[in-house]
Amino acid sequence: MKSLDEMVLECMLDYKKWTFWELHNAIKERHNRFFQETSISAAVRNLRKPQVRRALNLPSDGEIVIRESRKPRKGNTYRLNPKIIAYRKGLDSNG
Repeated sequence: MKSLDEMVLECMLDYKKWTFWELHNAIKERHNRFFQETSISAAVRNLRKPQVRRALNLPSDGEIVIRESRKPRKGNTYRLNPKIIAYRKGLDSNG
């Protein structure tokens, strides 16, 4: 069974902007599992932690998640740093 960190990363690998609510709905639809927005927020933060980066094959340095304000609406959106595309392609081509 996938961890919440894995499910959040799986959603965010489309490199689009996500709100916690959108991640909540996507995880519920794809995995038939329910998590509160606070748990999803924690999972997004976890993607920055060294042990999670290693476990999910993310770069060991640099920004993983980019947070942007949703002006004029409240809240923020979150997306993976586009530099991760090249990093992950390098992993795929190296075996």
